[in-house]
Amino acid sequence: MHARDLDVEQEILRAIRSIRYGSVEIVIHDSRVVQIERKEKVRLSPPARPGDPTTARGAPLDHAHQTAGGDPAPAWPTHRTAGGPQGAEEMSHAAPCVAPRRGPGERGLPTHLLSNRDLGLQLYGDLARGRVSYAIGVFNGVVDAGSGDSDTNDGKDVAVRVFAHPFRNRPASPLRELGLGLAGTLGRQEGALPAYRAPGQVSFFTYTDTTTVDGRRLTPQAYWYAGRLGLLGEYAVSRQKVRRQAVAARLRHTAWQVAASYVLTGEASTYRGVTPRAPFDPEKSQWGALEAAARVHRLTLDRDAFPAFANPARSARTATAWSAGLNWHLSRNAKLNLDYEETRFTGVAPAGDDRKLEKILFHRFQVAF
Repeated sequence: MHARDLDVEQEILRAIRSIRYGSVEIVIHDSRVVQIERKEKVRLSPPARPGDPTTARGAPLDHAHQTAGGDPAPAWPTHRTAGGPQGAEEMSHAAPCVAPRRGPGERGLPTHLLSNRDLGLQLYGDLARGRVSYAIGVFNGVVDAGSGDSDTNDGKDVAVRVFAHPFRNRPASPLRELGLGLAGTLGRQEGALPAYRAPGQVSFFTYTDTTTVDGRRLTPQAYWYAGRLGLLGEYAVSRQKVRRQAVAARLRHTAWQVAASYVLTGEASTYRGVTPRAPFDPEKSQWGALEAAARVHRLTLDRDAFPAFANPARSARTATAWSAGLNWHLSRNAKLNLDYEETRFTGVAPAGDDRKLEKILFHRFQVAF
């Protein structure tokens, strides 16, 4: 190797080592390196997610970023969103084509009690060599399952999210992809409360001219992926003061879900989704990856919501659902799925005549980048 080649190699290595975030571009002319260009970037937001040009489902732009310990951002799910999506299922949209979330069917019932999209100011970062991620921010605030693109009052929400991968830095550990998290919001908002919908998108609980004054949410969550197997679980609690004319009360709603997936064709199951070893290409006899998924989930409304804030003849108190399905991953960005889901409702009418069992067959084709 010529001395000049050694000098070029050293210059390239120095350029790489000097950048925390960015890129190094090498220009070659007549088989010789003639230019080395270094571009350094300051990251202001979490990685973009499908379905929104900024972040997942319009999660807030992070205007401040701090990484503790001098470690670069890891190539793992960052879990750095405090406002906007807070549940483990919603945050899985950090990966391309993970819909319908990590379980079969539509969104899990716990997402009804969490904020959907919000705008605000957020600080996030990593600790303990990337094993712990944190996010804290102040946001405009929305009601349960609400989305906010504008702000019409002075009320604000404080949102916090902490997520840990205790065994991330142990490559041989079967718990390397174990994630444990806790997220919550606290704030004061006024506005009409939402209707809660079953997986088949039929409304099963509707408030009667009711508004919320203040509320808080808490959602512990966890997932574990090992080889072909993936497990995800979360619990959500929403406490809020509601008012209808002169009547006010504090209501506590809860929801939970457990989802499992298994890749039948041998690829690894991860929180970021499934990447087929052989993307769909019939001419090469390649057929993608096939994944089986199942879920059980439940939403329970506070009994004090009846009859002052909801009509018991038209609204159910609980919805319990199970689902199973197949996901055919044609590539990392394209997917077909077929799912069957049943939902049972209880606590509808004074006479005890519960709403009929809902049976739904879903099918979907999705392309995401």
